[in-house]
Amino acid sequence: MNELVELLEGAQVVAFGVVAMLVLRRWISHRAPTAMWAAVAFAVLGGVVVFGRFVPDDGSTWGSWAQKGVVAALALFPYSLHRFAATFRPPRRIVEIAARMLTAAAGLGIFLIGDLPEEGESGSTAVVVYSIVVLAQWALVSTMVAGGLWRAGSDRSTVVRHRMRTLSAGTVALLVALLLAVAAQGADGSGAGIADVLVALLALVSGPLFLVGFAPPSFVLAIWRSEEEAAMYEAESALVAATDTAEIARGLLPHVVAITGASRAVLLAPEGAEIAQYSERPHAISSDDTAVMQAPMRFGSLAIESDMYTPFFGRDVATLLHRLAALTDVALQRADLAERDRALTAELAASNRAIREFVGVASHDLRTPIAVLKGYAALLVSGGDSISDEERVHHLAVMVRQADHLSNIVNDLLMVSRLDGGVVDPEPEPARLADTVEHIATDLRLQDQMSVEVDSSLVVFVDPDHLSRMLRNLIENARVHGAPPFEVVATLVNGMAEIVVRDHGEGVESEFVPRLFERFTRGSSARTGGRHGTGLGLPIVHGLAQAAGGDLRYEAASPGSSFVLTLPLTTQERP
Repeated sequence: MNELVELLEGAQVVAFGVVAMLVLRRWISHRAPTAMWAAVAFAVLGGVVVFGRFVPDDGSTWGSWAQKGVVAALALFPYSLHRFAATFRPPRRIVEIAARMLTAAAGLGIFLIGDLPEEGESGSTAVVVYSIVVLAQWALVSTMVAGGLWRAGSDRSTVVRHRMRTLSAGTVALLVALLLAVAAQGADGSGAGIADVLVALLALVSGPLFLVGFAPPSFVLAIWRSEEEAAMYEAESALVAATDTAEIARGLLPHVVAITGASRAVLLAPEGAEIAQYSERPHAISSDDTAVMQAPMRFGSLAIESDMYTPFFGRDVATLLHRLAALTDVALQRADLAERDRALTAELAASNRAIREFVGVASHDLRTPIAVLKGYAALLVSGGDSISDEERVHHLAVMVRQADHLSNIVNDLLMVSRLDGGVVDPEPEPARLADTVEHIATDLRLQDQMSVEVDSSLVVFVDPDHLSRMLRNLIENARVHGAPPFEVVATLVNGMAEIVVRDHGEGVESEFVPRLFERFTRGSSARTGGRHGTGLGLPIVHGLAQAAGGDLRYEAASPGSSFVLTLPLTTQERP
């Protein structure tokens, strides 16, 4: 029996020595409070186990003080382990005070008693009291450690949860070994030998448990990760079914929180802006205790927030996060392709609609003047000498007007085509705005119906032909769709010429306003007296204004409506 106990105690030295070296190396590479307290705890325990085997038990003064030093150091182990566990779930203040007081009593009390009893001797009252203090310290602090680690791991990822609970089990095994050792001190005969074996065995078992908790082997990780693999499969299924970024975020982020045990998961754009976030416990931790892990992706990054001590188990969480980020990147790439496909489909549909609209305009608006031209030409050919000179002049005048109308329609269609193709190449030069407005008013015979407030010195820097066409289209639009009096007012606003063309008609229908500058849109015939344009006048003005560095917008008036054209000034006029 003694040989077995010696063998088990020798194995303890190896086990706790390995754990001590492991946590010391972890602390050297990760200088965090969590790693520091783990290193202190197992450096103390390893030192006690190793050094305790060489402390002489010969009754000498040196040997007695060495034994007391080992006992005092042993009291530091549960408290150091308590500090390690407290970094994950801080205890209440009264519990922390009790742990400190008991640790101080256990660490210092040994030096206040006399000589330690020899093996087989009964101890003094002071020794008994001290033994009770040590037992209470170990029992209370170790129970807090085991419970704290177990509870702290309940809301973590699967691997982290198993690691923390394995550490909790190691703490319980060590505590039970101590309790059995105390109980065995008062037993006699063979029972004591069996108790010694159980004590050594439990102490030995706690070593591998701590070792697995701090550095689990790959086969253990594979077993623990089986739950996460199922969750990962669900996350992958959600990503496969998603077709856009919002759907990806809704299907992914809850799984990220569940798999990694984070308090919040965030999907970020490439420039760092937050696309979406998910949190089951938005107020679980304070911002001061927040740590961020981030996995970069081609289409942005995936980040999680957790408590600041999670990096102690960060390798496991980082592995999961990068796997999820890889899945997300594939899903985002697929969603991007789908979005491009939808955009291309919409563009093709818009192009087809524009072609149908063009065909509609061509078949209606071009057919009418052509039919009139053909009809009057046929009259001239077939009428011969029976047509009077007066009728002949009338017929020819009608044909000229229809030819002009036909030319205007064709020019409008060509201009829209050039604007759509981006091939409009303005040739800007200084143009006096007042002169252009006056010429248009004269051509349209609107001098008596239109008031003009344009400073004669106001000169804009645009293509003169484009300027004339923009103003003519706006004034003709006011005449066709509005009612007199008409107003043209030009002012300087923010370094630009702002020309307002207003009528006093019924105004534009509210539901029609968003489509004012779309091609081939026309107002209701009830408001225009049955007159229709091509629906290209305002889109042409809008396009030419933007090509010149200006803009066109609509403003409701009471009564009527206003169109505001902004154009750049000449270099000399600009402030």
